[in-house]
Amino acid sequence: MKRKLMLRRISFASMRIIVSVLFVATAIGSLAETFTTIVTFNGTNGRSPGYGPLVQGRDGNLYGTTEIGGLYDAGTLFQLNPVTDALTTIYNFCNPQTNCADGGSRAAGVILGIDGSFYGTTMAGGDLNCDPQVGCGTVFKMTSKGVLTTLYTFTGNGDGFTPVAPLVQATDGSFYGTTGQESGTVFKVTPSGKFKTLHVFQYPEGNSLFGGLMQATDGNFYGTSHIGGTGNDPHCSSNGCGTVFKVTPKGKLTTLYSFDFTDGAFPVAGLLQASDGNLYGTTDGGGSGSYYGTIFSLDLGFGPFVQATTYSGKVGATVEFLGQGFIKSSMVSFNGTPATPTVRSGTYLTVEVPAGATTGPVTITTSMGTLESNKIFRVIP
Repeated sequence: MKRKLMLRRISFASMRIIVSVLFVATAIGSLAETFTTIVTFNGTNGRSPGYGPLVQGRDGNLYGTTEIGGLYDAGTLFQLNPVTDALTTIYNFCNPQTNCADGGSRAAGVILGIDGSFYGTTMAGGDLNCDPQVGCGTVFKMTSKGVLTTLYTFTGNGDGFTPVAPLVQATDGSFYGTTGQESGTVFKVTPSGKFKTLHVFQYPEGNSLFGGLMQATDGNFYGTSHIGGTGNDPHCSSNGCGTVFKVTPKGKLTTLYSFDFTDGAFPVAGLLQASDGNLYGTTDGGGSGSYYGTIFSLDLGFGPFVQATTYSGKVGATVEFLGQGFIKSSMVSFNGTPATPTVRSGTYLTVEVPAGATTGPVTITTSMGTLESNKIFRVIP
């Protein structure tokens, strides 16, 4: 049966519902707002933290990157202790002693791998033969102690260059990403550094991949291209207004939607699969009337699911889940080991990882039936 595919712009009222579902965990239990500036970067400890969010390591500290600044003015990876508010620079990129082979200019932050290390890309550095002035970028692994391993160095010869977006670790344990400038690509790299270019974009497929990939519940990856597609509005020029695409783990690409300016144009951010199964995203421009951008959804016929705010934890750790149809009698199972949750609302509950739990899917009974998590939950020893 052919799956339903529909893109629609989201009204303000609908947007409020989406936001309340996705971020209700932030609001619950928060009776007062307290804003605190913890660190002001001064250049020496980094400058311009870039576009990526902070991530929390297994040690409880927060980790992030700066795009420039630091010892060599090419960016840093830093650690923030949330108890003492102490900032520690654990790595300075673009070491001149290695001719910047370690990479430089990290804009999209890092992600926490299932092994407890951090993984990311640099936009510059690496192989200066690719670009004598700035290089073409790298994929790296970093420990919480600041030990860096370069997993791959881009050459610009069919593998792309200047990766901008964050990586995503897929269910197979490998990392998938994109290169963001002309001749954009989708690539795969294993934790041991085995690299493969999965797809090289050609017009009208799209180009300029800034938002990264998202692995949906069907196992495929979804993303947006800033330009490209078949949209023919005069505002799009000959390059198109951007696309929404699907790419399989083997690299087969399908263009799902081409923007035509009145429905949005030039997406920069990636996509989110919400617990209703639909994909949601934004465009940086276009839209009817104001031309100031849009919020859209794409219905591919996926069913609803539940999602955790984190997908790893030790026995006894409290895990938050978002979804729909949660009721007082809802029960949670960690790969077959039952646990009794605290249901905060119809879309939000918390539960402790039970003794005996093992790595695997999480299921939750709801008023809609039993729903499964969109990712595997890994129980940390």
